Amino acid sequence: MTAIWIIVAIVVIAIVVGLIVAGLSSRKDGKREQRHARAAELRASALDHGPRISEARHRAAEAEAQAQRARDQADDAHRDLAHEEATQEDALREADRVDPDIDDKSDEYRPTTPAGPSMPPEPTDETPGEGSHRRA
Repeated sequence: MTAIWIIVAIVVIAIVVGLIVAGLSSRKDGKREQRHARAAELRASALDHGPRISEARHRAAEAEAQAQRARDQADDAHRDLAHEEATQEDALREADRVDPDIDDKSDEYRPTTPAGPSMPPEPTDETPGEGSHRRA
């Protein structure tokens, strides 16, 4: 009869172990489902940012277009400035070529800069008087 009790005890222990394993498994499955649900919530929350991202992308594109227009305007202004400076320098060189007191063939020759209310002198590192090379 002891053998029957040992068999019953083994069966009972096996049933208890089976129930424990089944409980742990279902608990693990429950946590897994919770994690899936949490992931779905996070994805839904991330999708809420879609309209704000579109607006931010649109604002960034507008700002980039505006910046490009400003760069283009600056480039145009620099070209205009270079043209005006070249025109002025041509006129000054012609005036210096005609002026008998200026040696425009000198290696150190630089065109003279007129002084007057219409053209303020530009700051330079040269000392006053340099650049005109008057003949002695």
